Amino acid sequence: MSLKVSRKMSSLNSLPSNLLLGVLASSLGVFGTLVFSSPTHAAGKPRPQPTPDPVKVPAMTQPSPVHPVHLLEVGTQAFHLPNGAKIDLTADLPQILETSISATPNFRVVNSTLSNGPLISPVADPCVPHLELKAAITSLDLNVAGVGIKFGYSPTGETGTVTNMNGKVQLNVGLLAMDFSVRSCLNGQCETAVATYTTHATTDVSGQIEIDFGQIKTGTDFLFKTALGKLIRSSMDAGMQKLAASPYLDRLPWKTSVTFFDPNTGEVTLGAGAESNLTGRQTFGVYQEIPSAGICPAYRSIAYIHTDRVDVGTSTAIIDQSFEGAIVKVGDTIRIRAAK
Repeated sequence: MSLKVSRKMSSLNSLPSNLLLGVLASSLGVFGTLVFSSPTHAAGKPRPQPTPDPVKVPAMTQPSPVHPVHLLEVGTQAFHLPNGAKIDLTADLPQILETSISATPNFRVVNSTLSNGPLISPVADPCVPHLELKAAITSLDLNVAGVGIKFGYSPTGETGTVTNMNGKVQLNVGLLAMDFSVRSCLNGQCETAVATYTTHATTDVSGQIEIDFGQIKTGTDFLFKTALGKLIRSSMDAGMQKLAASPYLDRLPWKTSVTFFDPNTGEVTLGAGAESNLTGRQTFGVYQEIPSAGICPAYRSIAYIHTDRVDVGTSTAIIDQSFEGAIVKVGDTIRIRAAK
């Protein structure tokens, strides 16, 4: 090995000095490239920095405020049990329905007089829209298990015949169907804005009812001395939840007003907040009253806003767009605007 190295060195020594310097310079250049060059980036060029993720701004959402509703009488029909007892559920159904309404985030009953009987919609200001909620048990099909005796009613009338049946029996619920709707009323005219239906099959309550005909004399007895009341309550709960989840709730009138406006910051203060189910980044329109030749006032849209901060009883909003150079004023009307 040493002999080979010595021979190579000897060969280099025998070269002319100018050639020897060239060989050494070439060798140092290759070495410098190997030592000082980055495997991925040339010297003097900084590594590119990763691009930070953009800040995600929550999207605007459709307002879904609490709507006050007037509860109409719950529709039902009187019918007879096989033992001849007449059953009328009219007096007790509104109370059950009101409990189901209160469990939803979008509706609450106003002017409740259930203690004095079924609540009927009051006469309202013809220029102020109001909502009426109506429910009805459209079909109630019951039959005695293993006997084939049916009773109840359908939309066409009462079904079944009176017999002398008494004692404890098992009933099967063939069908318990209910309709639910909310009507928007203004100036004496009403139209259905949201509607849905449900059957007992959508509940988690058994469709079998044990009954002692000797203990059932009235509709109240039938509701609260058997599992029928629990089944109707579950059906009402399911129906109201479906109504509250409707994509057409923005058809229902709702409004609040401007309680303060800061022209320096452009912030608009609303007279409603968390108690009305408002949240941040919900979209609304601001409307100002204009002269009208009719009985009721007219309005023009002057600005689009979205909520920025929501508290109990009040909210702060930011103006997104204004129209015709109009200035927001205290007392202007705030209404729902569909999110875009």
